[in-house]
Amino acid sequence: MWARHMTSNLKPLGDFQLLTNHDDRVVATASRGAIEIAPTPGGTLRMRLSHRKRLPKYHSLTVLPSPVPRSSRDGGGVGGRGGGFSVVNGNLKAQLQFDPLALSFSFKRGPAFAVDVALGARDEQIVVRKMLNPGEHIYGLGEKTGWLDKRGRKYKMRNSDVWLENPAGIGNATDPLYASFPVFVVHSANGSYGIFVDNAEFVEFDFTGDDWYESATGCLLGTRNDSGNPGS
Repeated sequence: MWARHMTSNLKPLGDFQLLTNHDDRVVATASRGAIEIAPTPGGTLRMRLSHRKRLPKYHSLTVLPSPVPRSSRDGGGVGGRGGGFSVVNGNLKAQLQFDPLALSFSFKRGPAFAVDVALGARDEQIVVRKMLNPGEHIYGLGEKTGWLDKRGRKYKMRNSDVWLENPAGIGNATDPLYASFPVFVVHSANGSYGIFVDNAEFVEFDFTGDDWYESATGCLLGTRNDSGNPGS
């Protein structure tokens, strides 16, 4: 799966080297980057990626700072085996595989979702490519024009005047628009999950793959995978 999806211009983060368990987060360091996973309020998980081996201090322009409730800390934890480790918060679990370095999520009772098939750097961008299954639909991205289901198209998150880039005006394929909402939901009859790319830099989403989708942004990528009840 990794070899089939990995493109020649996407450089993996490299071999796993070190796992550090902090009080409020877990950091996995690789030879060419780092991944941080942290429990957040509401039973969600925050994931940050960097093509550098040290992550800067977490700061968000959109998510208000708040401590993780004690119930969330008590209900979760970190576990590991020889080939990886997991972080649990409420009903949601993140599983990091060491070789190759890849991340997936699951609910306590249910199959994995948002499974990585490629993870690394392309030029100056961090790129995450995830598996997209038959019957899954993609909704969201705020003010984007066109169809409700975003599967099959590419989108840019770059606040720009429509008339400068699209002299013909607003149409089905107008992109980008004035505002950026880098949050989307992947939905199917089996369940739903949401991803919010919490990054103030330009972000690109590619939903054109038959069995994958991709997000690419600047040197640091942060996402929140929001938990819920499968099938809701």
